[in-house]
Amino acid sequence: DGTCRGPGGRTVDLAVKGTTPGRTDAAVLEQAAVADSGTLVYPEADRLVVLQLTSGSRRQFHLAAAATHVALPPDGRHALVTLRGSAGTTHRIDLATGSDEPLVGVAYPVESASGVLAYVGRGRRIVLQRPDGTRRTIRGPGVWVEGVRWSPDERFIAYSYPARLDGMLCPWVTYWMTVGIVDIETRRHHRPPQVASNTATLDLVAGCRWVSAVPGWL
Repeated sequence: DGTCRGPGGRTVDLAVKGTTPGRTDAAVLEQAAVADSGTLVYPEADRLVVLQLTSGSRRQFHLAAAATHVALPPDGRHALVTLRGSAGTTHRIDLATGSDEPLVGVAYPVESASGVLAYVGRGRRIVLQRPDGTRRTIRGPGVWVEGVRWSPDERFIAYSYPARLDGMLCPWVTYWMTVGIVDIETRRHHRPPQVASNTATLDLVAGCRWVSAVPGWL
C-alpha cells in the first residue's frame, strides 16, 4: 500500500514523501529500512540512498557491490549493509560521515536501541552481539531460522523458520515458513497462532504484541 513501518511502529507513506523517479513504492519497500528518527534507506544498484523524511533531503553513498540486506537501528545514525558476494561480512556505514566499519562474521543483522546486534549464526542459532563484542546464542527451532527482528523493548526477537509437514521435513516435501518469537532472558520460544505464512514479516511493540504482517520483508 506504499507504506513502510519502522522498528518502533513508525509508518511512512512513501508516495507522499517521494522516492527515486521510475521506481515503484513496492520496489523500494522490498529492501527499505526506516528508523524512528525519520531516516529511510534503501539500496539502488551499487548505491545506498538515504532520505531524511522530516527535511526531505536525499543523499547517496557508493557501495562496492549491490546490497542484499539493509537495516537501521532506531536512531538511524548508521546503516547495516550486507553486500552481494560477502554474506559473512556486514558493513556499518555512518550516515553522517560515510565511514565504513566492516563487521566480520556478522551476516544480515538487526540492531536494537541499545546497540545489540541480532543475527543468525550457524544452523539455527540466533546470535546476540553486544557493543563490547561479547556474544551469546539462543538455539532456534526446526532446521534453521532467518529474518530476525527485535521488539522495541528488547525483550523478544521474532524470526521465521520452516514448519514441518506430518512431523517430518524432507528435501522432496514442500514446506512453508512460519513465524516464532523468543524471550531472550528465558529463551522460551512461542509461535503466534494467528501467523502461518511463507512471506509473513512481523514488527513487534512493547509487550510483544504483533502490529503488522507485511509480505516480502523476510
